[in-house]
Amino acid sequence: WGTAVSDGLKPEIDLWADDDADDELIYMERVGEWLAAAKRDMRARYARMGELGITNAWKDRRPNGEPFLGAAEPVKVLVIDETAELFQRDDMAQSRQAERNIGYLKSLVQLGRAAGYIVVMATQNPSDENLPAKVRKLARIRMAFQLGEAGAVAVALGQDYYPATDMGNREDKTAVQQAQTATAKIGVHAGAVGTVAIHQQRIIAAAKMF
Repeated sequence: WGTAVSDGLKPEIDLWADDDADDELIYMERVGEWLAAAKRDMRARYARMGELGITNAWKDRRPNGEPFLGAAEPVKVLVIDETAELFQRDDMAQSRQAERNIGYLKSLVQLGRAAGYIVVMATQNPSDENLPAKVRKLARIRMAFQLGEAGAVAVALGQDYYPATDMGNREDKTAVQQAQTATAKIGVHAGAVGTVAIHQQRIIAAAKMF
């Protein structure tokens, strides 16, 4: 969980980890509490936006003309590594908590964007179990590096991805070249070992942020 002021020069980062939670259910519950708190924080911001007549924190301005996002209302970034740990379903208790975690993340991804909240989710093994469709279909930007199975690529990037190995065979070479250039800007190396799949529209959108 981190915040960054609008100039991007003074980030404040809180590292949350729970290595003491040996029990998988306890870990899922604790992360769920953290996600629930983030959701409450987001809704509180929406209430403040509503009081100012603001619907989009990135575009709309305060009555005095100043941007809404800034030191008082910083951009907030949630980075969640190993998302598979949040959605385990070895028993009914885990399944119930997994559904709660999915609900929290769905709200944060779907509603957080307009309020200045960014959610980053990472997993080593993209699958329907590790990255549920209810959440991943809401992701606007997706990236995949080395993946051993076509099914994992499809889960990570969707069905309309552009495999880097097929770039020279596509008719829309201009768009593909743009994607290739954009990937260099954000450190994606298309020549890495294995197949790197690139969804060019999303990658270009990501590159424009830098």
